[in-house]
Amino acid sequence: MRLSRAQQRSVSKNFIEAELMRSPSNNIEWFIMLHKRTGKSYMLLNDDDSIIVSDDIERLLSIIKNLGFRQMTVNI
Repeated sequence: MRLSRAQQRSVSKNFIEAELMRSPSNNIEWFIMLHKRTGKSYMLLNDDDSIIVSDDIERLLSIIKNLGFRQMTVNI
């Protein structure tokens, strides 16, 4: 799901969880997964359809908080 689309919607009401996960291709980087009540999961993408990946966890936490989530899971 694109970040711009997620920001337009009430994501925290449609999704039950935000999860911060390590990138399988690079142990230093992290990405965000959003989980729906229906069981579907989505990676958070930029507007150019690339996965938002960062080694700065604070940046990713800020994105999650700005989407309206008050809790999240970290999967190491």
